Amino acid sequence: MLDAIISPRRVFLGLEARPKPELLADLVGRLAELGEVRDPDRLTRLLVKREELITTGVKNGFAFPHAFSPQIDTLILTIGVIPGGTDYQSLDGNPTEFILLLLGPPSHQDVHLRVLARLSRIATGQGTLEELRSSVLPEAVAALFTESDKRLAAK
Repeated sequence: MLDAIISPRRVFLGLEARPKPELLADLVGRLAELGEVRDPDRLTRLLVKREELITTGVKNGFAFPHAFSPQIDTLILTIGVIPGGTDYQSLDGNPTEFILLLLGPPSHQDVHLRVLARLSRIATGQGTLEELRSSVLPEAVAALFTESDKRLAAK
């Protein structure tokens, strides 16, 4: 499931700790530079508005911002890594180190929800946090998620 939507080119290591809207704008801007999204300002506003309703920062250093937009052609996963974490108004009050941004078209809502559930299972898996913290290459981060996904699918 995840191997179709994750790519090392959408894994951004070493992001600077800063306010949530700026982090989201940074990630969306990087996607625009890659040609993955159109109208990054509009998409950022959509994500920030969603965050104002309730934070997607959950626990253990993970946030799962997500949105549907007609400007997105297919489901894509982007991962941002903030060494040491940032204040993302996480539900557990701890700093967020890993932002897993999921974007997709409105027609993919069913798959979108299944992907979010799978990402949550992987993120809360034993050893995931430590392995991600020690990853120094985008390829290693992407591989951790795709390999974990394959293990879960095989169960």
